Amino acid sequence: MRPVADQMADEGFIAVVPDALSSATADVDAVRDYMIKHAAANGRHATLVVSSNDLRIDIAALNKRTGNDPSRVVRMPRHAHMGHAMFEPEPAQQRGEQACAIGSLTCKRDDLVAGTSTAKSALARSPIRGEWVDIPMGSAKLHTRITYPQSGAKAPIVIVKTGAGGLNDWMQSVGDQLAREGFIGVAPDIHSGYGPNRGNWDSIGGFQDEAIKITGRIPRDEVMPRYKAARD
Repeated sequence: MRPVADQMADEGFIAVVPDALSSATADVDAVRDYMIKHAAANGRHATLVVSSNDLRIDIAALNKRTGNDPSRVVRMPRHAHMGHAMFEPEPAQQRGEQACAIGSLTCKRDDLVAGTSTAKSALARSPIRGEWVDIPMGSAKLHTRITYPQSGAKAPIVIVKTGAGGLNDWMQSVGDQLAREGFIGVAPDIHSGYGPNRGNWDSIGGFQDEAIKITGRIPRDEVMPRYKAARD
């Protein structure tokens, strides 16, 4: 929502995004009335409801209503996660299925890898034991996250190959799920040494676009040897 507001400001509006969760009695009208009196405001106002529909129609209406330059219209593609209502899962006995459905945005099933929206909380609450190990690889060190099954018995290993975004929360949750299923999850950080100041993935600060840019700078013939070094 904050990037949407940022784009709105770039189009000539003062964008205000109330945090409706800040109070049980959050009053959006009070926020509007406060901002109308702001020294930078011209007194005209409108409300934008973000939904899964193409926002160009809404922005065009805002331009007309507020007198903003109609030639400058925000163009945003549809996004599957915008405007969905979020509800607590119904009890399993009422639906005749597991309490957390496949594809849920609000909870994680025990037998499935976390979704992108639940990965951080799944990791924070996980009982799985994990550790970070710097694996020697020539003159470099490969930062690697290893997760272990709770049984403590010897187990097979599975190498987790990350996507272009690197070893983010979701990729780490894959290793976590593997450990839940009885494997040793080995997730090498292929960004090791390629981050700012020769840092690892965490030196990127969690910015996915920066991680993808760095991925493009890693020599292709160096990627597979990194996974093989972790395996060995």
